Amino acid sequence: MNKHIVCCLLVFMLGQPWLSPADATGEVPVTVTVLPDQPMHAVPSGFPGFSYEVTQLMDSSRYLHPENRVLIRMLKNLGPGLLRVGGNSSDKTGWTGAPRTRFTGKDSLTTTDIDRFSEFVQLTGWKVLFGLNLGTCNPEVNADEAVYVAKRLKNSLYAFQIGNEPDLYYKHLRPADYEIREYEAEWLSNYRMVKSCLPDVPFAGPAAAGDIRWFASFT
Repeated sequence: MNKHIVCCLLVFMLGQPWLSPADATGEVPVTVTVLPDQPMHAVPSGFPGFSYEVTQLMDSSRYLHPENRVLIRMLKNLGPGLLRVGGNSSDKTGWTGAPRTRFTGKDSLTTTDIDRFSEFVQLTGWKVLFGLNLGTCNPEVNADEAVYVAKRLKNSLYAFQIGNEPDLYYKHLRPADYEIREYEAEWLSNYRMVKSCLPDVPFAGPAAAGDIRWFASFT
């Protein structure tokens, strides 16, 4: 298989100023020219990926589980890839730092959940992008969670994320006037705390919902 991108062309027709409403409802001819003698960038071997809510790791789930042999085989058949665990639930799930018991709430992440997930990951051979809770913004708790996750995932840990879709925090997790600079200050406080415990661990940038200004400012 050729590992290079020969041609990648995305044409967004609807909503363009040069396209009339009448044309938008009909067919528009598009020509794609493939230039096999002009390879572009190589596609990384770990390019495939899937994103899951952190709630998939709770004890009621049998999905991201070492006994889910069908999913494990499907992932292995795809070759190396990336599992992103986070989503909106990552900002609403608390880390207990202890095993799960029958008294543990469903909105709590435990060492039992991470242990089981790490077994699943080892069987797939995939990497993990793991989301930490910025909803409650507790750097000490996040550092404790990160240390445990890193210890269990080992070389399967690709990077940590802090928070999910911060550009929508004003709707449910922060005041209506929540701004980028406030997010960046919160992110940095958590980043520094985790880094003090795990100096070599990599981090990914913000998982913004759609406002590119948050990513641009952060970068």
